[in-house]
Amino acid sequence: MTSQSDWRDEFECEECRKWTGKPPVPIGEASQLLRANGVTEFKLVHACYLRVGRDGSHHHIPTTILELPDGTTTQWIPELP
Repeated sequence: MTSQSDWRDEFECEECRKWTGKPPVPIGEASQLLRANGVTEFKLVHACYLRVGRDGSHHHIPTTILELPDGTTTQWIPELP
């Protein structure tokens, strides 16, 4: 399993790197898993997700987005703590 410092190294955004909640899907591990399952054409990127919580607080959440050649996208958003 990847340590928190590994996923933080994949992000350029300092605000995302400060995230203390559930870690985002790591690009390195997700890439290995996809290739092991025969998926060879894909793009994985990290993105910032800005959200206002139920209590009105603002959250800057690190996410991972999978893009496939057919235009399908999937975004994994960690749960708020």
